[in-house]
Amino acid sequence: KIGAGVERWVANKCYCTPNLSIKEVAAQIGTNHNYLSQYINNTLETTFQLWLNTLRIEESKHILISENITIEEVGGRVGIPQSYNFSRWFKTITGTTPFKFRKEEGRNRHSVST
Repeated sequence: KIGAGVERWVANKCYCTPNLSIKEVAAQIGTNHNYLSQYINNTLETTFQLWLNTLRIEESKHILISENITIEEVGGRVGIPQSYNFSRWFKTITGTTPFKFRKEEGRNRHSVST
């Protein structure tokens, strides 16, 4: 039951809402925050905050590649409106900065299309 609720929640990109707590997410999914925490820890093998920000960063990668908006705007769109926190989480999860990621992906796309 929790797994299906989590999948629906992710598919609807509810993770792009800023300042989400595990209690809020659990309520949106229709479960208790203790059960959700257990599911994330045991099934997904991560912590709530890392899971949430990984979803956000994966979404931001698509936006960085496909849209010509500022990095600050990208962070806001995925639920991390403070640019410092967005860049920090991006680098923690991907190993690079949003700026470098966009630049490299742009170069890679250009070389594929030529």
